[in-house]
Amino acid sequence: MKAGEAFRWRSRECGGLTGNIRWFLHREEPLRTKPGEIVKWYGSSIEIEERKNCRGKNPRTRDRAPANAGLRASIVAVFGPNRERLYVNRGALDYLGISLDEWRQRSFAAGVHPDDSERFKTYADRALSTGAAYELEVRLRKSDASYRWFLARYNPVRDNKGQVMRWYFACTDIEDRKQAEDALHREKRRSA
Repeated sequence: MKAGEAFRWRSRECGGLTGNIRWFLHREEPLRTKPGEIVKWYGSSIEIEERKNCRGKNPRTRDRAPANAGLRASIVAVFGPNRERLYVNRGALDYLGISLDEWRQRSFAAGVHPDDSERFKTYADRALSTGAAYELEVRLRKSDASYRWFLARYNPVRDNKGQVMRWYFACTDIEDRKQAEDALHREKRRSA
């Protein structure tokens, strides 16, 4: 591995409050400026204990292991430099209630709440034209037609010449936090 390149590794670590030793997969990816200078590193760690335990067993069980490792809480997608749809996680497809083929055919902002749609489009278009990352809170439509609040992050990954090669889109459900904030605001208004 050369210095400054993306990398990944596996390790056994103490997991959670129980103190049990479990397998994790770690990934690190640099964020570069246009001249190629690394400005920060993005990393993730995913518990893979079930996947490791399934190795050599029934392939069907082994293929399902990542879905059972607590990865469904977030919506994750990867796009090409011009928003070509390259990858979406199972959690996103389940949340949206669509197939992979349907996802590939959807518009970029499909499923965004109408009140958030223009703001989302503005951020996404600006990111595409400038190559800048963004973060915003947005409501996304669930398969049952309800909406939940998410913190959406859209980050570019650049090649060594500074050109955007991929866009990583990750949404974390913040509905509980938004409801708590609304309750606090209502309480403050009643107290005033």
